[in-house]
Order: sequence, then structure tokens, then C-alpha cells
Amino acid sequence: MRVVLVHGWNGPGEGHWLYWLESDLTKRGVDVVFPTLPNANLPNRGEWIESLKKAVGEEKELILIGYSLGCVAILRFLEQSDLVAKKVVLVSGFTSDLGISEISDFFKTDFNWPSVLPKSQNFVVINSDNDPYVPLAEGEKLANALGVGLVVEKNAGHITASSGFGPYPRLL
Repeated sequence: MRVVLVHGWNGPGEGHWLYWLESDLTKRGVDVVFPTLPNANLPNRGEWIESLKKAVGEEKELILIGYSLGCVAILRFLEQSDLVAKKVVLVSGFTSDLGISEISDFFKTDFNWPSVLPKSQNFVVINSDNDPYVPLAEGEKLANALGVGLVVEKNAGHITASSGFGPYPRLL
């Protein structure tokens, strides 16, 4: 089984829980891939999807874990992919460009939800109730589109190390 971790816009910050998760899973003998996606400050949808294809490779047993814009990249990847992931975990995910021009490339077309939905046996959506960048309503829209309940982290900000999420044991 392979776990692919996908960072967000501007890459993961110092001490981010993605690093902790990579280390913890690797110590447990899990095949973890945590690619540095190209041009993290001005991301390109096509480049990020290509990077995800390389990270996934031919692996059939797959868990995808995305953070922020990484969630959007995973959804765009799944739209185009034939694989079915065992689990997809989306943390601080959203469904619109949030008025941020640097990420608008990911939202030039609507999501093809009928294409995404059969691509995982289990979707999990986690958002914070006080995220300064991603309103809780965005997490609700994402969870509704995927037909799952929303896991709400209380007072967790954007779910980063600075908001108390260096280690993030809930993801294990």
C-alpha cells in the first residue's frame, strides 16, 4: 500500500503535520510518497496533476491525503484517473477559488463529481470552524458533493503547526 501526501499552495510550512505524518507512517513501514509539487507559489493544475501521476505510479492499493489546495489537486487528479483509492482524506479542502487569483487555474472548469465519486471507497473531509482562509461553508460544500459527513476541528485555524497541528494523531 502507498500513501501519497499532497501539500497545498506555497508548500507545507515548517513543522506542518504532513511532515510528521510522513515520518510516523514511514517508521511503521508504510510506503509514503510526499512530492514537492512544482511552482508551489504559482501552481499550475496540469503540472500538479502530472506530479501526482508520477507519485502514484502503478500502485493499486492507495491512500491519498491532501491539505488545502492539495485537496483540490487530488480531486482534479481523480477526475482524470482510472484508479480507485482505498481512502481519500481531504484536510482544509474547498470547492472554489476563494477569490485567490494564484490558484484560479484549478477552477477554470466545474468539478466533475460523477467522475470523482467512484474513485474512492472512502472519502473523509476535515475542516476547521475558524479557518481564516477556507470558510467552513466550503468544507460543507465539499463534504456534500462527496456524500460524506464533515469532520469539524474546533478552533483549529487552517490546521497548521502554528494552530497546534504539528503532530496530527487523528489522521492515523
